[in-house]
Amino acid sequence: MSGKGEVMNRTRGIVLHKHPAWAITRIEQALGLMFRKPHDECLVLLFMPQRKEVPHMWFVFAPIDILVLDGGGKVVALKERLLPWRTWNPRVAASAIVELPAGTIARTSTRIGDAVALPQPVRSAFWRWHHHLLFWTVQIGLSLALAAIIILLVTILE
Repeated sequence: MSGKGEVMNRTRGIVLHKHPAWAITRIEQALGLMFRKPHDECLVLLFMPQRKEVPHMWFVFAPIDILVLDGGGKVVALKERLLPWRTWNPRVAASAIVELPAGTIARTSTRIGDAVALPQPVRSAFWRWHHHLLFWTVQIGLSLALAAIIILLVTILE
């Protein structure tokens, strides 16, 4: 752990971000940076146990850099400038995914194999009640739209 609340590339001795937010619950992780323009934000998604994840950029309105870390904090995959409305499959199990401002990987010369130290996880106010409300409203709206399409198709085919 870096101790100061910073995400640190210990291999290169450089701070990647000074004030990360945490996504620990499944809902926080599903929302990620959705409905934001994350110019200077950093979000750490913590997975226990580690698992394979496919980060997506749906409803994220600016590119970001992504680091995938194993249980020891080693970078096992990275993606520079993942664009809005795209997905990326790193094809490795992750204990943590660090979403960083675009350009951070290039600026810090972070590479696969580097050791990254994360600060102690804290519950932040990163996701406020209105983010959860918006997420569930979209989910329910999509479900209702799908149900309407199925009813329409059944009616047409009868």
